[in-house]
Amino acid sequence: MLVLDTLTLLRFFTFVGALFTSNQLFRFARFIWVYCLRPSSIKNYLHGDAPYALVTGASDGIGKALAGELYENGFNVILHGRSEEKTKKVVEELVARGKGRDVRYILASANAADTDFEKLVEPFKDLNVTFVVNNVGGGNNRFQRMDGYSEADLLADLRVNMLFAFYLTRALLPTLRRAAPAQVLFIGSQGAEIRIPRLYTYAPAKYFLKQLARCLSCDERWWTPTRVSFAYVTGILEMRDGYKEKDYSIDKKAV
Repeated sequence: MLVLDTLTLLRFFTFVGALFTSNQLFRFARFIWVYCLRPSSIKNYLHGDAPYALVTGASDGIGKALAGELYENGFNVILHGRSEEKTKKVVEELVARGKGRDVRYILASANAADTDFEKLVEPFKDLNVTFVVNNVGGGNNRFQRMDGYSEADLLADLRVNMLFAFYLTRALLPTLRRAAPAQVLFIGSQGAEIRIPRLYTYAPAKYFLKQLARCLSCDERWWTPTRVSFAYVTGILEMRDGYKEKDYSIDKKAV
C-alpha cells in the first residue's frame, strides 16, 4: 500500500512538473516568436504616394525615438511638441539622416484649456496620415493627497494624459478614414494596471485611454467598418483592437 501511494505521488508530481515545463516552453516560444520571428505589420500602413505618421510628445524621450523609427521605416513624419526650439531640433536631426522624406511639426501645449484641435490638424488634414502615436503624457509629480491640489492643477494633468489624446484623435478621424488602412496607438502605463499612491490623475487617465481604444475599435472596426485600427500599448503589454493582450515591448514589431 505504501509503494502504491508513493507511485501515485510520483505520477502526480511528474504531471505537475510536465504542466509547469510546458508552460515555460510556451512562454519561451512566444518570446522567440515576438522578438525574433514575428513579421512587423508596419508595412500595412505604408501605402499611397506619401504616407505620414504623426507622433505627439515627439521633442524628446519615447516620442522622439518612435518618430525616428517610423521615419527610418519609410514614413514622412509630423512631430508634435510644446517647445519650438526642441521640436525643430528633432526635425533637423531627422532631415540630416538624408532619407529625403518630409518632416513637419506642430506646436501645442497639451495642458492648455483653449486648444482648437480642428485648427491644429488643419495643415495636414488632406495628407495621407496612416499612423498616429498618442504619446504625450506625464505631468507634475504629486506628493500630497488629491484634495491638497486645486481643481486647475488636477485638470491640467488630465488634459496632458487623457484629454489631449482624446480630442486630437477625434479631430483626426475623418483624415484617418480617408487614408485607411490606418493605425492609432495610445501609449499607456503599468500605472493603469496596479495600485500606486498619488497617481490619481496619471493612472486613471491611462486606463481611460485603454478603454477608449476598445470603444473606438468597436465603432471603427466592428460596428461600422472603416479599416482604422486602435491599440493601447505599454512597455510590456499590447492590447490590439481592444480584445487581445500580448507581452512584448514597444518596438516596430509591436505594430
